[in-house]
Amino acid sequence: MKKIILLSAICFCFVYQLQAQVNLGDSLLAHLPLNGNGSDISGNSNNAIVSTTGAYPTSNVTNLQNQAMLFNGAIENGTLDFGSPLLNNRTEFSMSFWFNPSSLTNGMSLVGQDNILETGFYTAPARIVVFHPTSASVAVNLTVGIDNWQHFAVTCSATQMRFYLNGVLVNTLNGNYSLGNNTTSAKIGGNVVNQSNNTWFRGRIDEVRFYTRVINQDEVNVLSGSGSLTYNLGSLSNTTFCAGASFTIPLTVLSSNIQANNVFNLQLSDENGNFNNPVTLATISGASSGNFNAILPTNIPSGAGYKLRTVSSLPVFIGVLSTQTLTINNPSQSFSTLNNSRILWYKFDGNAADSSGNNLNATLVGGTSYTTDRFGNT
Repeated sequence: MKKIILLSAICFCFVYQLQAQVNLGDSLLAHLPLNGNGSDISGNSNNAIVSTTGAYPTSNVTNLQNQAMLFNGAIENGTLDFGSPLLNNRTEFSMSFWFNPSSLTNGMSLVGQDNILETGFYTAPARIVVFHPTSASVAVNLTVGIDNWQHFAVTCSATQMRFYLNGVLVNTLNGNYSLGNNTTSAKIGGNVVNQSNNTWFRGRIDEVRFYTRVINQDEVNVLSGSGSLTYNLGSLSNTTFCAGASFTIPLTVLSSNIQANNVFNLQLSDENGNFNNPVTLATISGASSGNFNAILPTNIPSGAGYKLRTVSSLPVFIGVLSTQTLTINNPSQSFSTLNNSRILWYKFDGNAADSSGNNLNATLVGGTSYTTDRFGNT
């Protein structure tokens, strides 16, 4: 009995140590999700000012709209400016961000502070160049070119500097890589490589994070979405729906490095099963299993090839497609003449609202109640 208790205690401590390796809120100096603005959600109010032109909301790595920033290069000189030398005098520092260049232009600014710690995009070959006064310029060659999302992280300390591309440690330099100081503002997308007006980034940037400590490999795995991640989307008893119908589908999280402030998104493809412009039907906040309570759009086209998938936000990870294919019928689009001279239209989808646009809503009285429709939808 004593041996069993001892073994349990050892296992408990081991699990605790594994979990403690990832704490993405610890020593977080700034976190800019870039959801259409430069707001810092770390709680430190290190917000960045978005230029009046050249920087616009766009889709992120999972095609969620307005969840990243698009920079239009030298055409409009877009940038985000922190307005202060935020990287000054950091004994330890880490920087993490997603980027997606749309142009093979040499010397485009990414994220950092000129002459303190800079990152820029260069060509021939396509690479990120990191500048630190201790070692001057260090190149990290990219495995893919333009129009591809990639993740980059760099860590600095008094003994070492490390470079991570898409979650993989690609280079380590020994030496004093603490950060110095100057009067230049930290910036994103422009005037990072230098202060002249010819270093504007053209492409997309997302999820910029600054830390006043050295983040570890496990944390880089989470930020880059390269760690082990397992979650399954359940099955539907019925796969035929009308536009505007609702359904519930379970999500099971088996094992993962998902963070507490993660958001799961249930996405719907187009009628051909493509996720080029997915529609988010429902969300679940957190890292635990749960149920998506989804509602189909009322203006969705009829089709028999719809697919579902789940996307997590922290880490950014696209789950496997559901094995089921949905058929969605939209009578208002399939039979457009039925809209002519229509006085009222009761769908009875959990209510007695008039869908004709005439606002002739009804109220249930007596023993009337809702039930499943002819397709089995509740």
